[in-house]
Amino acid sequence: MGDDIDYSRTDLTDSGWKPIEVEKDWQNQGYPEYFGYAGYYIKTVIPSSLKTGLANDSLKINLGFIAFYDQVYLNGHLLGENNVVLPDTARGDPDFKNKFPGLLCFRCYKIAASDSRIRWDQENTIAVRVYSDLDNGGLWGGRPGIAMERLDEFIVFDKSRFYTIINQERMDTLLILRNKNSRVTFSGDLDLSATNTVTNRELFSYKRKGLQLHPNDSLAIPISLPLCIDPIRFRSRFTETGFKVMASDSTDIPFVLIK
Repeated sequence: MGDDIDYSRTDLTDSGWKPIEVEKDWQNQGYPEYFGYAGYYIKTVIPSSLKTGLANDSLKINLGFIAFYDQVYLNGHLLGENNVVLPDTARGDPDFKNKFPGLLCFRCYKIAASDSRIRWDQENTIAVRVYSDLDNGGLWGGRPGIAMERLDEFIVFDKSRFYTIINQERMDTLLILRNKNSRVTFSGDLDLSATNTVTNRELFSYKRKGLQLHPNDSLAIPISLPLCIDPIRFRSRFTETGFKVMASDSTDIPFVLIK
């Protein structure tokens, strides 16, 4: 516990450091009255085999939930502050602990796989400087880890459009399929369906093979469902044929009361 600019060094050793769980706040790990600065660090090899992931695009360093403020260093270089990734040339903001990111803000730092701060197939040092002046301080949950981005982080099934009831007979809306990747075109097969969860009767089906979604592209698909007194399960699936991966989603639509 305490503050030390040396948190960012790459030659950190276990001397003077104490083990701590990163999915439990420090007040519940023997420091009930402590408030202020603390440092966390871990050394880990980042294997280049991760780059077999989708598009070899970005590496995610997930730190989970942090209360309340953080500065993160990768191999001695500032990576980001309060969930904002910074360029390698940036310097830490001395006022970082006054820029409130929110208790429930999940810290995930994404950087290009080509970023020179990453040492592929070598030992990497990740150091986190934390400041908390309230209870539940430090890293406290959210399954920290390192991974490449997945297809379901790029392909989004946007169902935010409201349903419009037509002639007391059907509900019409739009599904917006989005590609959030700014560089990669995805090609694959789209399969949509809606089923009455009580009778298992299929109410809607849409299939399209060889669909191409260009960078930052979107596709609007009309959806028309009969009014139903039973819940409806709407399923969406996009199978990317080049990367041989799938993004899927399932949503239950509540029943509609009809006068």
